[in-house]
Amino acid sequence: MHRLLLIALLLLSSTATRARERDVDVMTFNIRCGSCEQPDDVNHWSRRRTRVVALIARYQPDLIGLQEAERLQIHDLVDALGDYAWFGVGRDDGQAQGEATAILYRKARFKLLSQQTRWLSPTPEVVGKGWDAALNRTVSIVHLRDLKSRRELWMFNAHFDH
Repeated sequence: MHRLLLIALLLLSSTATRARERDVDVMTFNIRCGSCEQPDDVNHWSRRRTRVVALIARYQPDLIGLQEAERLQIHDLVDALGDYAWFGVGRDDGQAQGEATAILYRKARFKLLSQQTRWLSPTPEVVGKGWDAALNRTVSIVHLRDLKSRRELWMFNAHFDH
């Protein structure tokens, strides 16, 4: 009887371990643009940065979708957190101008297979805004291989209009 119980516990433990290997912790975070406020404002990025880093570090997500992220903010986060790579483009020029819907992913956990950005407009491959939008809106897309489970996944990150 004891042997049967031990075998059952080992099987359950093995199943739980395999299930955890497939789990992916995801966070989405509108970090608010870095240049929206004056430097002396309580909400200026220089005053929020350490708290944002601490919050992300506390939860240790495998994937993070950022909204309203400016390039400086993305670099601040990646530098402070240390184990993330990222993809995202500025919504205003497809490169560095404007906010990005950046995706951060753990370098040790994922291999980037492909990346792309689409504008939420009638011409998704061209910078622009569509329909009733006040600003350009994008969706960032990454195709990743999970190095733990060997499975592939896609992550989409968007920030919709007001």
